[in-house]
Amino acid sequence: MNVQVPVQNAVRALLILVALCVGTACGPAAAAPPARAPEPRQAAVIIGPPTATWDAQQLAPFRAPDGGIVLADPGLVPALTVLAQVDIGRPLLSALARGNVHLEYDDLDEWAHYELSTRTIRIDESLQDADPRAVAALLAHEASHAQAHVDGIGDREEQTLGELTACVEDEHRATVTELNVWLQLFGRSGKQPAANDYEEQVNAQLADYLASPTTFRESAPREHALQCVE
Repeated sequence: MNVQVPVQNAVRALLILVALCVGTACGPAAAAPPARAPEPRQAAVIIGPPTATWDAQQLAPFRAPDGGIVLADPGLVPALTVLAQVDIGRPLLSALARGNVHLEYDDLDEWAHYELSTRTIRIDESLQDADPRAVAALLAHEASHAQAHVDGIGDREEQTLGELTACVEDEHRATVTELNVWLQLFGRSGKQPAANDYEEQVNAQLADYLASPTTFRESAPREHALQCVE
């Protein structure tokens, strides 16, 4: 059943309500603000995630020879220890610490990569049981990319050479760094016997490099072009 209220009574009730509300917050402004939808998270900034996030992932602190700290998966500490004992490796570790770069294993479709947006080096988890010396050489490759990023070398080369040529230069530099670490650790014959496909690949690259560094350098655009256009 509908209940009808005389107009006069409704007007009187409204006037009383207005009088009571003068100077108070019982008007429309007092209504609860509508719930706001959560704002989307911003993309990771170039300086990388905060240290607290890395600690939550239980990464281990590794002290570089110059005293800087590199946060890494505990399984990578033996390889970092090897790299710290190689002349080429020490400035690379310093760059990782200076740039707040962290290291971890992951399920990849490649041996490793350096991710600029999060300043992360990821090593394929298939190498978790590999010789730490071999992993150290692979880390040197990726650390070379990180060093170029942290020190602004990559940006300067892009400005002067163009994006594609700068990428090829970066890949060639990282590969030569990897091969020189391999050479220091295993000698001119490489790691014998090779225990996996990665070790076979680097042994073959080292042989080509030692046969003719000039030819190896000239092959860089062809060897790295596919990586640099992906």
